[in-house]
Amino acid sequence: MKKIFSVMSKVISSFMVFNLVADDNAFPQLSFTQTHENGLYRCNETAVISVAAMNRTRHWKKGKLRLALYQDHAEKLSETWFDLSKDQPIQIRHTFKKPGFISVHAEYLSEKGKIHNYETVCGAGADPEKICAGTSAPADLISYWQNEYKKLNQKVPPEFSVNNLPDSAQCKRYLISTDMGEGKKFYATLAIPKNGKSKFPLIVSVLPAGNWGHSCWELPGAIRMTISVFTKEFPNKKDFDNEYYYRGTEKGREGYFFHDTIIGIMRMLDYAPSRPEWDGKNMIAMGQSQGGGFALISAAVCPRITAVIADVPALCDHNGSLAGRRGGWPINLTKKFPRFAEDARYFDAANFACFIQCPVIMSTGLIDPLCIPSSVYAAYNNLKCEKKIFSDPLTGHGYGRKGTMFQMMPVDSFIKEQVAKQKGK
Repeated sequence: MKKIFSVMSKVISSFMVFNLVADDNAFPQLSFTQTHENGLYRCNETAVISVAAMNRTRHWKKGKLRLALYQDHAEKLSETWFDLSKDQPIQIRHTFKKPGFISVHAEYLSEKGKIHNYETVCGAGADPEKICAGTSAPADLISYWQNEYKKLNQKVPPEFSVNNLPDSAQCKRYLISTDMGEGKKFYATLAIPKNGKSKFPLIVSVLPAGNWGHSCWELPGAIRMTISVFTKEFPNKKDFDNEYYYRGTEKGREGYFFHDTIIGIMRMLDYAPSRPEWDGKNMIAMGQSQGGGFALISAAVCPRITAVIADVPALCDHNGSLAGRRGGWPINLTKKFPRFAEDARYFDAANFACFIQCPVIMSTGLIDPLCIPSSVYAAYNNLKCEKKIFSDPLTGHGYGRKGTMFQMMPVDSFIKEQVAKQKGK
């Protein structure tokens, strides 16, 4: 693949509009220009970010705007209040001293004392390809998980229940479950095209964070397996909360919530290729956020996977704080539970990335406050395979200029390219 990004020397001439408010009679819209359109610089280079508060086509002249600059969502570098009747256009200058990302956070104070918090509104980074994960990968990372999976299979032999779900117009749908022991079950759904070829590529996806139930996602022309991270069902949605992703840290590696998730995914990855509809060659791990992190993890523990698509991946750089950064989602995992820092290395997608051998494409939004860009690059830079990354300075975690679900990445063409490669083998 060609080198994925080059430093642009020209100053862009058009505004990048980041529309954050529905009612511009109450709060201004914010628009930005910066020296490099892609938001990427080199160390010792100065980024000039120009900010304008707008009311449609005119400058907003009332109230004040607070702009705070953060380094890697951890260290506050500066904070300034600007009087919008006097200070426009506003310019922020930052000279990058080390590899990493800055983010601009904005807050508006009206003349009547009303506050509107825009949160993260613009991002930029320097030498992101030089970012290193907070800790290195354990030498026994893959063998540890292979042994954990072996222990599961010895305790509870791999058996699968396959139940019909209502068909869609395009696909036959199934619910797959497997016993994990101790009253736990692990679940996935399967969507298999009704028409077309008799054999199809296989796309395996772990769901993003949240209680999605038994979601059954589809992809035209492919078998789609969608895997849940939970070993139980939530008939009452009130039984679920985000603290699930921190559960069990006090019990160590084997007690942590995602321990059973990883070995459950390994079991589903062994089941999926047994389907007679599979083409026998193409097995692509694809996911967003939590699913993006597990796409990386899946490819490391399952060499059968032929390509990876990881959109704004979570679970990266849990120990980023050791490098002066905040880790990715789950937010502040090792800061909340410092005794778990060593064990967290075994759940860090940035560490699993070291062992991936197939082609990978990834994306990151430079204003993503959950899966922050430094955590994504910590994983990306550990990849030793064919790889490419897409980023944008005005895109967050499923919002902003590029929107949601792989709009930054040419997913369809990537899948077709990988399928064509496998045909040639």
